[in-house]
Amino acid sequence: MANIFNNNNTMITIAESGYKDQKAIILESNQLKATFLPEIGAKMASLIYKPSQKEVLTQRQGEKYKTQPYNGDYLIGEGSAFDDMFPNIDAGFYDRFPWKGTRLPDHGEVWQLPWEMKVIEDVIHFKVSGIRLPYILEKWISFADEETLIINYKVTNPTPYEMDFIWAAHLMLNADDGDTIDVDENLKNAFVTYCMSKKMGDYGKIIPFPLCEDIDGNSVNLHELHLPIKDDFFKFYFQESMKQGVCKLRYLKEGKVLKVSVPVNEVPFLGVLYNSGGGKDIIDIDGSNFYLEPCTAPFDRPDIARLHKKQSILKPYEEKSWYLKMMVN
Repeated sequence: MANIFNNNNTMITIAESGYKDQKAIILESNQLKATFLPEIGAKMASLIYKPSQKEVLTQRQGEKYKTQPYNGDYLIGEGSAFDDMFPNIDAGFYDRFPWKGTRLPDHGEVWQLPWEMKVIEDVIHFKVSGIRLPYILEKWISFADEETLIINYKVTNPTPYEMDFIWAAHLMLNADDGDTIDVDENLKNAFVTYCMSKKMGDYGKIIPFPLCEDIDGNSVNLHELHLPIKDDFFKFYFQESMKQGVCKLRYLKEGKVLKVSVPVNEVPFLGVLYNSGGGKDIIDIDGSNFYLEPCTAPFDRPDIARLHKKQSILKPYEEKSWYLKMMVN
């Protein structure tokens, strides 16, 4: 265990620990406690707001972590908290030279892989190399202040060929009745990619945000967690690019706000998934939650993003950097 004051005079604790039956490392301030699993995607398995001991991230019940092998099924695994999705989300085949025909695994590669880890003073550094595409992905995790966790990312293309990719923050957030989300004001139209009940439409339907109607003509306010359609699972991507890159989950009971922010020059798109109880039929998670997915490209697959002219590309030998900040106050 190490207690360190960072450059902002915030006291940080870094300690080896455990999460269920897995090795973990904890990064902690006076306000937030973040738990990471180096051997399982370097995922953020837990984020606790310490004054109220509120768990921000969705948890799956059970004492054992449901691991999956490389190329496994994400929905059979733990399916919780915050995984990095890279270089894709939906399984499919890469379609450009020189990796044309290469199958990209379900929910990408990196959530299943062990990452290299080292602690540098008040920062935890994680690094992983691609298996089927030859990229290098790194992240540095630290506190900007007691209330703000920051993850700085860098991806490197070490080849002389362009590489399509998607990075998405697969943020599964706890929420209760009355909780709401806010997004950038310019986000007005949503592209439906999945609705378990079909009541919000089929794939490709465009609906207005936040006020819209389901297929039966019932009014729906997408600022609110609990849709009138119970036991549903509904995902969309905004048509517009973000201008501010800020998403907020407002907790009614606590009177607190979780603020997630990204740089829109590198992470311009946002996906949102509402689980109004339908998750128990898909990933064995009870209750309701929001998924926020800031991403470099939408639609879950690099080739589909390109069809919509919203792709993200690494040029030969290029490095790209971005960040994700999480603040609770």
